Amino acid sequence: MRERDHDEQTPQFYIGPNTPSDPESLLDDARQRIRDEDSKNRESHKLARRLLIAFVLIVLLGVMFYLILPHYKLRLPPFVPILCFIAIAAGAILTLRE
Repeated sequence: MRERDHDEQTPQFYIGPNTPSDPESLLDDARQRIRDEDSKNRESHKLARRLLIAFVLIVLLGVMFYLILPHYKLRLPPFVPILCFIAIAAGAILTLRE
């Protein structure tokens, strides 16, 4: 049997509507898809963390506004806590637009 030369390459055949001109473009496309998927996963984790922190802040403010402050005979109008809750929730969601 004849040994192959190291310079000789096996022929490659591409099947499909968008046949690439070189094999490197296939690798580049695959790498780009992986990078895009990783960035989407990171963004969803960041959003989940922001929403969790916002929920904890809303619960703590709710306890403060409705349990602790009335205990000390301090009453606030109802729109103050509601505006605080809305501001925290909107800030958590809108920071994704960075």
